[in-house]
Amino acid sequence: MEITPNEICFLNYINGLDHSDNLPDYWKYTYGINPDKVTKKLIDTGLLEFRINIEANISKLTVPQLKEVLKNNNLAVNGNKNDLIARIFENIDLSYLEDKFSTKRFCLTNNGKQMIQDYYLFIINQKENYNFKDEDILTIYQNFSDKDNVSKLIELFKFVIDNDLSTKNYSDLDLRSLQFYQFYLKIDKYTEALFYFIVNYKLKLFNFRTIGDTIYLDDVSYITFDSTFIDKLKNIISLSDASETDLRNIIFQEQITASLPFKYFSNDECLTILLDLLNGKDFNIKNYKINKPFQNNPNYIYYSTNNNDFSNGFETISIKVKNNSNNFIKNIIKTFKENFKK
Repeated sequence: MEITPNEICFLNYINGLDHSDNLPDYWKYTYGINPDKVTKKLIDTGLLEFRINIEANISKLTVPQLKEVLKNNNLAVNGNKNDLIARIFENIDLSYLEDKFSTKRFCLTNNGKQMIQDYYLFIINQKENYNFKDEDILTIYQNFSDKDNVSKLIELFKFVIDNDLSTKNYSDLDLRSLQFYQFYLKIDKYTEALFYFIVNYKLKLFNFRTIGDTIYLDDVSYITFDSTFIDKLKNIISLSDASETDLRNIIFQEQITASLPFKYFSNDECLTILLDLLNGKDFNIKNYKINKPFQNNPNYIYYSTNNNDFSNGFETISIKVKNNSNNFIKNIIKTFKENFKK
């Protein structure tokens, strides 16, 4: 019986629970999981069982409850929660614990544990809301079967980013670079985290979005960097022990932003802005050298609030479309009006 990626995620989630009722609605509405049916399926396939699990029952007790168990058995109550749990299992008869804490729970079988280990990427994708496609995850499993799970996840990030660049689908680059930065931060790889933080910073400076075949070039004057961004920047630079030369090398050598269709700022200017942010200078994006879209570029149609806006390089939105832009905009307005009437 085939187990789907969503069912693997559910298997991981239900492990340790004492029932399958009243689970979060997202299992049904987002992942198409019927808890009762899928739970039975997982049990029938030998991945899950419902039994007394002393380890899980004891671990779910609060510290006061653990201390009460120890007091009742004339044992010391000092130490943290892990110390208390260890003392219980080392000194109290298992039959007493099974009688006292007899709640049955869903538990992974050995096959279930192996499945969780073998399909870790599906689980972390669901838990972290990475939104990777199942087919991309399967590609990584096929191409990197000999690597550990962390290495597979790194390869998955790289694969998705490379694929988006090759297909000129730039919509998720800023999100992916930020996710990759956060992932490396969690596993204490600070040099790699800094690299993707800088990539994310450059994408923020280039300030365009893509939706399908359309590229929206946002108003450059809207680019801002708040104190949270600067704090994160200083933190990752400190953790990675990066020098100004290291920052320059990343800005000039990284290839993720190199193939983008438009850049408001050169690499030199990206570095200047970054150093100014680090040095606490008052930030105004209009104080830097801004590249302007070519007014006669046939791939772009320009919109601005008045004729002077474009000449200054500000408050201009450039839209690259395959179909007629006027019809495109009229259709949006028409749809909005029709929905509003409803």
